[in-house]
Amino acid sequence: MRVMNMAGVLINFSNRLKATIKKAYRITVATHIDPDFDGLAASVGIGYLVRSIKGRPPVFYCCSTIPARYEFIVQNRCFVQNLPACDLLIVVDSASLDRILCASGRRHELPAEIVNIDHHKSNTLFGTMNYNDERASSSCEIIYDITRILKVKLSPTAARTLYTGLYSETGGFAYANTTSRTLQVAAELMCYPIKLDWLVRQINAKTLTGTRLLGEVLATIKIEDGVGTMYVTKKMIDRCRARMSDTENFVSFLAAINEVRVAIFLREQDDSTRVSLRSNCRIDVDRIARQFGGGGHRLAAGAKVRVPLRKLLKAVSTVIREHMKKHSAGR
Repeated sequence: MRVMNMAGVLINFSNRLKATIKKAYRITVATHIDPDFDGLAASVGIGYLVRSIKGRPPVFYCCSTIPARYEFIVQNRCFVQNLPACDLLIVVDSASLDRILCASGRRHELPAEIVNIDHHKSNTLFGTMNYNDERASSSCEIIYDITRILKVKLSPTAARTLYTGLYSETGGFAYANTTSRTLQVAAELMCYPIKLDWLVRQINAKTLTGTRLLGEVLATIKIEDGVGTMYVTKKMIDRCRARMSDTENFVSFLAAINEVRVAIFLREQDDSTRVSLRSNCRIDVDRIARQFGGGGHRLAAGAKVRVPLRKLLKAVSTVIREHMKKHSAGR
């Protein structure tokens, strides 16, 4: 019954979205700071939808520079870094407005109409129109369903883009967020002429400098009472001549260690520290990330905090161990 209800909600949302796009003149599609495959692929996917309805593409916005590794998704699309004036803002894969505004936009510059499409448990429902389904594997899965409801004909490139979001967000369909619906969507997208071997190589591509950096990061690993930690500093990145974008998914190496129940990966930035959390047990890392102003999913979450790396590492480790003690005592 719940699935049927959600399907009905998505049908109503999709029809409202189409009507909202039709009446809008200036449309901007936005995703979060430090974008990932799902955020960018979802943005481009919504771009296809807007173009099919309006006959012209929207403006794409992200306050971060788009790393070169995502070029095969964005192709010739330009993502502006200052929020443009618009009368409709469609936000994808972002749990809050703060995740898209950063320092490049103020709340009084926001349009009256904001559409929020996401799959994060921590979503604040900030839009005038909201659709958030935390059971969906990815934002791309939701957007695919919207295109099906609105009978939008996908091009092979659009299908490949949405498949990229599904594949990357589920770790190649290996993570716990992979559902029967996710696999069904993937199978339907595979009906298009997607060169899967080429696509997977693009998603998993590594740079030489990034691989050297990984070696240094793995050397920082410490494991104590089921809590695994590792980190990367700016000096390490500079020494390896790498980029911050090279560190995406480094946390999976830590989380894969047998003794690790909760993985903590910290990345030092100019004015803050980013923390990525992964859980292989009953610990809900979304709840922990929220304590530090972030969020995400039960098994995968993160935050960006204006605290020095080592101080944040100690604080997050302490909170996680407190949660683990409570769970152990409650058995």
